Amino acid sequence: MSPRRGLTPEERAGVLEHLAASRDRMLAAVESLTLEQWNFKPDADTWSAAECCEHVTLVESFVLRSVLEAPERTELPDVTGKEEIILQRVSVAFRKAAAPEQAQPKGRWPIEDLKEVFAGARRASIDLATGPDYPLRWKIVPHFALGALDGYQWLVFLGAHCDRHVRQLEAVKALPGFPGT
Repeated sequence: MSPRRGLTPEERAGVLEHLAASRDRMLAAVESLTLEQWNFKPDADTWSAAECCEHVTLVESFVLRSVLEAPERTELPDVTGKEEIILQRVSVAFRKAAAPEQAQPKGRWPIEDLKEVFAGARRASIDLATGPDYPLRWKIVPHFALGALDGYQWLVFLGAHCDRHVRQLEAVKALPGFPGT
């Protein structure tokens, strides 16, 4: 096995900063929303703030569980450079993608609990990134569009995915029909 089982100090610092910053952006975007604002949908094809936050929380939990349950590989596919692809395509909504069924928002949590549920899921991801000896680079989980990603790349994905939906949520809040405060 390669001696590079864990993350370099630079990788760890970068992903921790990105996870914390995207968490803060999500929480700031929903901080003072009224119930009416949480649930506002301009049309049937656009998610509300509540749906965006629920979806990000579901993906966060699913990815974390998938990485933790993935067997540690002894041979790895070449996933070099996928961090840049993730940051270029995922965070800026390169293309609209339909969420898998398990990540579809369905009102699983009361809105008053959603911020804390999201924050708890993100804490778990930050905890995983903090662990110096966890073999993130040796945990491979496929993404439906990006192919094989290692555990570190999945953490990069979580930050980018959160940012994507914060942008979506901010766009909904900027619409003329968005309920006033």
